[in-house]
Amino acid sequence: MRCKAKHADGSAFTLLELIVVLAGLGVLASLAIPNFIKYLEFAQVDEAKSLLNAAAAECLQRYRSSPNEWATHEPDALKSRSLPGNYQYAKDSSGVELKTCPEISIYDPASANESTNLISLSFTLAGGKVIKESQFYSDETEQACKSWGNCGGSPQAQYLKQCNLNKQTCEQNLSAELAKELDKRLGFIAWTGVCSWPIDPSCGCTKEVWACDGRAQYSVADFEACLTAKRGAACNGHLNSLKSKTGFTHDTVPNPCDRESWWLNGSEVDRCDYEFGKWKIDNTEGAFSASGCTKTGFKCKVPNVGMKVFENTSVKPSDCIPPPPPPQPPTPTPPAPPITLPQCMYLFGKCIKTAACNC
Repeated sequence: MRCKAKHADGSAFTLLELIVVLAGLGVLASLAIPNFIKYLEFAQVDEAKSLLNAAAAECLQRYRSSPNEWATHEPDALKSRSLPGNYQYAKDSSGVELKTCPEISIYDPASANESTNLISLSFTLAGGKVIKESQFYSDETEQACKSWGNCGGSPQAQYLKQCNLNKQTCEQNLSAELAKELDKRLGFIAWTGVCSWPIDPSCGCTKEVWACDGRAQYSVADFEACLTAKRGAACNGHLNSLKSKTGFTHDTVPNPCDRESWWLNGSEVDRCDYEFGKWKIDNTEGAFSASGCTKTGFKCKVPNVGMKVFENTSVKPSDCIPPPPPPQPPTPTPPAPPITLPQCMYLFGKCIKTAACNC
């Protein structure tokens, strides 16, 4: 029996016609399905970017509002939505998933063995800055990688992360010092410069800063003005009298300021600088050994120089060790005594011939 399908007009399809149609549909499917999967992955990349952008905004807000908690915070944006497609969280060296605010990173595991349209995406929150990085595995997704930022990883991204982490550490150290409520010069501890590319060599914790009344002061004038406002008239008058003195002054309590202080030529210094300065000008040889001081030094009397100070060392320098005495000339060997021949022997006045005497 011959099977026939029917055309719209009632005539039948042949089996050959059906095979041709099915073959055509198969060719179209083989072309359409890969493109459909590719564009589906492109959509997943856009969804992943949107998810990480929401997480970055939440982390940044958390950093500013909860400075003591942001480092362990997992954004709610990541908890409420699952990662699209085959995306997974990357892990650190100890196997912990990178999904908290200091660093969030996602990738497609297939990228280790084959090309994938799912680009790797990550961001780091360092020093209050969001620094993005990405990596692509298919030429068609290069532009998507570049639009996220620092595509392929870069020295710029590594520098920006480290620079902002340094800034964060610097600011934390400054906050810790200010919390001590000390009125003193803190040294080079405040942050200066901006983390930008190309590298700014002036960036760092190199800005002079003083602490007064729990606040940072960035000039001597501001520091002195803060102290003047904080102290009473009696204390200010007392300090002005100390500023007029020369040499070394140790101001002990009780005094109108009710605190111990050390002064050198009208400037207040810390105790170690005071003791180190006095040690340098006294007439005693040896190492500096004031209790609790980190300063080191050694001094000695060098011939034709006088007292010489060697700072930043507690080891006796070679200049302090007397040179060895010059070598002495060898003692000459005394000459051998001359050989004295025995006298001739005489017997009854007559010379006797011997081996040593030939008469």
